[in-house]
Amino acid sequence: MTASRFIENKQVNGCCEFKKVPGELAGDKKGFQRFLSKTLEETQASSIYVDAFPAGIAGELVQGLFPAHIKLIHIARHLKWTAYKNRLSHHSLNFEKTYRVETLHPEQEAYLKTHSKHLEKLQLEYPVTKVDRIPSSFNASDKEKWLIVHSGSDEEIQILIQAAQKDAYLKNKKPLLLCLSPQTPENLPENSIHLNHYPASDFFPYADRIYSGGGFNSMEELKNYSKIHVPYPFDRKFDDQTQRIIGNRAFNI
Repeated sequence: MTASRFIENKQVNGCCEFKKVPGELAGDKKGFQRFLSKTLEETQASSIYVDAFPAGIAGELVQGLFPAHIKLIHIARHLKWTAYKNRLSHHSLNFEKTYRVETLHPEQEAYLKTHSKHLEKLQLEYPVTKVDRIPSSFNASDKEKWLIVHSGSDEEIQILIQAAQKDAYLKNKKPLLLCLSPQTPENLPENSIHLNHYPASDFFPYADRIYSGGGFNSMEELKNYSKIHVPYPFDRKFDDQTQRIIGNRAFNI
């Protein structure tokens, strides 16, 4: 169950079945709770995996919403806990297990320890790189290859492109810029191409420099490329991209 715009992208969702959360339920806590209750009844779910936000993004996930037989499991990522904890209440969920996929805010980890029977680390697996999915024209170029990797808004993609252009000017280089994003950005600069390609990691071994946001998946997939990775922390309400970047290793910034 998700409100993600990538729900119908077969490159991303694989063979899984998804239920689309109607956009009009955004911010409608009671409306979403009714939608969720109906979905649970229809699917006869036995387990619920709650991603990132232990009480939901608006505090909509509370005790009494789920039948007693349903096992509740949480996937925890580093949040701006000072901002997010206002979503919690004395009706917040208790989990059978919480999987921690990265280092958490100390208060966040303390909270989850008291609201989970088990708290353990989880290492995620990502798609395996396949050379045969890469266009031959990409490897044919003798220029340095710089990647722009982002699935966010066009405005954010432009920020990454501008950062790459600035670095190219300062380093006196004229690289081939490859923008990997779902939508084609406006005003692509010269010596650049766009591809809607998944997974972007197919291109990582052949890149000389990679620009991305500081989201969890980008940082995790690029952890072995820190010497050529230039992460940019985009502002999110609860996702702490700045702290995630700082907490990781030294980057080529």
